[in-house]
Amino acid sequence: MKYLGFLLIAVCFGSPLQAQVVNVTAAFDSTNLVIGGATTLRVFGHVNEFNRSAADQILAWYLDLINFTPATARADYATLQRRFSDNDSRTSSPGKTEGGNQRGIFDTFLNTAGAGTTNRIELLSCTVTALAAGKVIFGVAPGTTVGNLSTDFLVALKADSDPLAGGVYSRARAELLVGAGAVETSPVILQVSYSALPGAFQNRVALSFNVTSGRNFFLEFRDQLSSASEWLTFPGGPHNAGSYVDTNSVPSRFYRVRW
Repeated sequence: MKYLGFLLIAVCFGSPLQAQVVNVTAAFDSTNLVIGGATTLRVFGHVNEFNRSAADQILAWYLDLINFTPATARADYATLQRRFSDNDSRTSSPGKTEGGNQRGIFDTFLNTAGAGTTNRIELLSCTVTALAAGKVIFGVAPGTTVGNLSTDFLVALKADSDPLAGGVYSRARAELLVGAGAVETSPVILQVSYSALPGAFQNRVALSFNVTSGRNFFLEFRDQLSSASEWLTFPGGPHNAGSYVDTNSVPSRFYRVRW
């Protein structure tokens, strides 16, 4: 957390704008869908080649997600994830929905050494569902609507100097095509096979289910059925292979498939 003190100051007062340092890209997991089908939209950040050798890590990011074709596809912002960010309530937010858009999404990478330098890093992801035939277009833009934030990216340098700021959005656009065909409506059947293991993780649960072309499937779990317990998605989604092995040490666990 060596940058926490600086970051809290930057969040409150902003940072002087310097050369745009982070390349922002967006892509769907699928390039084609049928009506009713779903896929995942992912947004990435990568320090540009010119600044990469001097950069230590991306410290913070602040973005808007824009749906240019709301009649053709809907983003389910309740599924929005920031898997690699800190998700600290003091310095992050999933943003707020405004029409078909999600504005003011922000987070930090204080716990991820080298974030976005050697390799691009995923900033966010969410599920998008096809509503009608045609082209689906989503874009990413610098964040808005959060009063005490003014910089879309902060990147710390290895040298003891002020961070760089700013993103490049020329490739921050994701597109796919939706065909008029209907999604196959055969039921999805989840099969569960349990076996005991020695050691700390005593439970091995093999899960399998039938998949359908044009859909993305997400295997989820929760350890209680109370309203206070949320469904959580297993890593590596979408789980379109139709199989997953869960090892755990909990006394009980519930599973479901979402698409």
